[in-house]
Parts: sequence; structure tokens; C-alpha cells
Amino acid sequence: MPAYCVLKAGQEHKVLKDVIEARARATSVTGGAKLDAEAAVGTSLANLWSITESYPELASSEHFRELRSE
Repeated sequence: MPAYCVLKAGQEHKVLKDVIEARARATSVTGGAKLDAEAAVGTSLANLWSITESYPELASSEHFRELRSE
């Protein structure tokens, strides 16, 4: 497998892992920490949206468009 493909897959894995971890933190904290955790969710989702630009078939999926609008 070309090194570029391995690097790309690793980056995608990290972005998805960041989203999952940020959501878990946001649901488990309260107070001022909750605001920071929710901001981290937003940041990680923005990174996920930028990755989807590499996958036009995903971006055109009706389910993905619904998820993104939430």
C-alpha cells in the first residue's frame, strides 16, 4: 500500500477518534467544563467535515447531509 494511503487512513482514524472522545467528554462533564467540551466537539466535527471533501459519494449521501444539518 502506498505511504500516502496509509497516512490518509491514519489521519481519518484520528479525526473520527477525536470526534468520539470529544462527544464522550461532553456528555460526562458539567459546569464550565461542559462549555469547553462542547467547543471541542464542534472543532472535531469541523475536522470531520473537511475530511469528507475527499469522499464526494459520502458528502452526497442523504443520511450524511441530514447528520451534518444537525
